[in-house]
Amino acid sequence: MQFGHPRCALKLGPTHAAWVDVSKHWWGRSRRRAQQIDLPPGLLRPSPGEPNVTDEAALLERLRPLVASGPRRWSLRPIVLILPDLCVRSRLLELERLPGRKSELDALVRWRLDKEAFFPMAGTGVVAQIVGQKSVLAIVIRESVLEQYEAVCRAAGLLAVDIDIAGFRLCNLSISLAPPKQTVAWLSLLDGAFSLIILCDQCPAFIRTKQARVTTDAILQDLQHSLAYFNERLGSGEIRRLILVAENARSELQQILGEELGLEVIRPDWNQMPPKSRLPADDPSHVGMLAAAAGVFGA
Repeated sequence: MQFGHPRCALKLGPTHAAWVDVSKHWWGRSRRRAQQIDLPPGLLRPSPGEPNVTDEAALLERLRPLVASGPRRWSLRPIVLILPDLCVRSRLLELERLPGRKSELDALVRWRLDKEAFFPMAGTGVVAQIVGQKSVLAIVIRESVLEQYEAVCRAAGLLAVDIDIAGFRLCNLSISLAPPKQTVAWLSLLDGAFSLIILCDQCPAFIRTKQARVTTDAILQDLQHSLAYFNERLGSGEIRRLILVAENARSELQQILGEELGLEVIRPDWNQMPPKSRLPADDPSHVGMLAAAAGVFGA
């Protein structure tokens, strides 16, 4: 079956589930809805190697009222599924040549990752995206992890026809905050992850994702080390701007990062997003809903 781009997105994380629906009723009237609910601690534990959902029935019970959809076998609703950054492994690769066929590119990327012992590749899926003249972004997810998320979606009457992770989708949505011809750091602390992407002329030149440490001092230290590594090994321009995505207000973190690193720190919100992505929401400060909107509107 062929689907157009889904007009609904479900964002799942260890503390919340967010739903964005910009579809139309059958008589043509637009329906735009954005909502986020809390999830019990421990129900979803992002991991690239272990099952993420500890109780599928409990998660399904929470999701059904949120997505307003039941298990209709004859009509699964196509959606974009946005997963936590920590349930995949990602790597930027420099290749001597880029194969013309996608199948050849995927095979080359898998061979390269296996050769580098990047991650145990048995039972995994690999997605490769060209991001530069010879640069490829590789994302690896264990099939058992993906199948668990897909099974919960199907039970809720949803069909995940497009699957992405929150960090990359949010970065794409807020790319206008990284001016062309400049080097900009983008940091997400969503879902307990420390996801750093350094953009050179709006293309990723460095990616690092790890478990976020809790304290402001620890986050500052991790960011300092990552920026120092980039400047020493890959630096191609002075970084003056940091785009920060965080679940909580954490205004002190924004201020400290700006003062200690000498950076302009920007916190993207609904008002800074493209007009088409601004949706009515019960609380527009929820970053999870912003990530779900990125599922619908982000490329």
